[in-house]
Amino acid sequence: MKSKTKMKYNLSVILLIPLGIAINFVGANLAATLKLPVYLDVIGTVFTAALCGPWIGVITGVVSNVVTSVTNPTQLPYLVVSAAIGLVVGICGKKGMFKSMIGTFIVGILIWLVAMITSAPITVIFFGGVTGASGASAITTFLVATGKGLWESVIGSTVLTETLDKFLTAFSVYFLIKSIPNRNLLRYPNGLNYIREKKNKYMRGAK
Repeated sequence: MKSKTKMKYNLSVILLIPLGIAINFVGANLAATLKLPVYLDVIGTVFTAALCGPWIGVITGVVSNVVTSVTNPTQLPYLVVSAAIGLVVGICGKKGMFKSMIGTFIVGILIWLVAMITSAPITVIFFGGVTGASGASAITTFLVATGKGLWESVIGSTVLTETLDKFLTAFSVYFLIKSIPNRNLLRYPNGLNYIREKKNKYMRGAK
């Protein structure tokens, strides 16, 4: 019985990875096509990391960027950003921070900081400040046209877009987790942290 449960548990985690990749792929291409001032490319990464831990989050993020780069080559260098976000969110997931809106807000701040630190240098070094793949590029171009320096313009556009994107991402995952029934949450490593009621009963059952 124990081995059967373990196999089912592992299968649930493995199957969540392609779902996360699909969510990232759809979100990234939608944002790029519509030139939205957000990226929508790490919702799946944050979702899998919150439920399954840091390494599953890292795998989902890295593979997502590789897959998305097939249709949008500018995504490839940003796999560093996705990996870092997956790692941070996975740690937060172990602490059950998506269980409350305050915890989710803190996660939003953390992934915003990670994105700010990692993405701006990539945008400048690899693409000269403009990738042309999202609404952020239009903001950067506008700021440069007003006489601001390249780094200042990239950081300015990154602050605007990442703030909206990362908090939208964090709270999207919060509501996704809230929508999952308790019995399904138990299939994932961090699932017990998000059980909405009778937590002690589930803990006794797990023993």
